[in-house]
Amino acid sequence: MLCRFQFRRYRVPFRAAVRTAHGLWLEREGVIVRLEFASGATGLGEASPIAAFGTETVEEIEAACGAIGEWGEVGRLTAVPTKLACLRNAIATACAEVQSKENAADDSASLPPESPPYLAVAALLAAGKSALAQIPAKAEIGFRVFKWKVGVG
Repeated sequence: MLCRFQFRRYRVPFRAAVRTAHGLWLEREGVIVRLEFASGATGLGEASPIAAFGTETVEEIEAACGAIGEWGEVGRLTAVPTKLACLRNAIATACAEVQSKENAADDSASLPPESPPYLAVAALLAAGKSALAQIPAKAEIGFRVFKWKVGVG
């Protein structure tokens, strides 16, 4: 199946530095990918490697995206080299979002009338016991997944 492939590199500073076992982390950098199919369905994915993990770099991801081109077969998109695990995940996420939208359109009659809204990203909790006190407020505003930094100290 043919789809349009677009990507954009980003760099966003954190509101507050994140302390990790590798030191202070001041910003997040990565590439957003977007797939658009002939049906009009779209999906997004994010490839944002962490340098300390030793996987691919943002530069490698950007170069691979540029090599893919604007139009491609889904099979070719999912055949990205295994070394580019973050990019492979971003493409798989975008494809899964499209599939989910198509399934939701087919099953819309079976959905509850008013599902509670939630945020489709994880809330970052502080290190230590203070993280436990942060969960209720973050859950109240819509988070359902939480990341707890352990190993900082």
